[in-house]
Amino acid sequence: MRLNVAAGLTLSLVILPAAVLAQNVSRTFAGTTWGESEDETKARITAAGFEFSRKDSLGDLVFDGEAMGYASRVYARQTPIGELVSVIVLLRTPDQEAIPTWRAMLHILTEKYGQPTAVLERFESPYKQGDGKAEQAILEGKGAISASWGREEEGLMRLEVTDKLAVRVAYESKDWPQESDRRTGKISSGASSGGKAKRDSAPASNPF
Repeated sequence: MRLNVAAGLTLSLVILPAAVLAQNVSRTFAGTTWGESEDETKARITAAGFEFSRKDSLGDLVFDGEAMGYASRVYARQTPIGELVSVIVLLRTPDQEAIPTWRAMLHILTEKYGQPTAVLERFESPYKQGDGKAEQAILEGKGAISASWGREEEGLMRLEVTDKLAVRVAYESKDWPQESDRRTGKISSGASSGGKAKRDSAPASNPF
């Protein structure tokens, strides 16, 4: 479905009915399990071909490796007591390969998890869908390409092209919104998150 929303904005949005939503709600990376310990997370992600790099100032585990043929970084996001609540995978694609890689990932994830709940391709004037300038539109903040599976109350998975033309896959448990609020100061916690950390834009088998 293509909608013309206000002057100069082109929006393609697909929202699928509940009957054809993603088939498998256990959407996690590399066989990880929500709520598992740091040691369990390290074991599963390293077994998928990623090397543990460090624990960052947010308390999250950082891994480096390769996915879809590109250097990639994985952030395993933890609660203050070290339970896994979200995983971010960032594929460092060359600019011109970001959108084709997003489409390839969309196919892979759809085959594994079923049709996405929503697919969005949005462009603002002077850009429009199909003009061959999608990369420039995204770099200027006038374009967005993404897909998502699931709902917040059950856990979400998001696939997007970032504003730096990398490909980002976010796996979020149903507990991630509360942890996200804690990190942004909306919920107090006895454990400090250490503040916001600056992160980089960032295996043989398919860990997705």
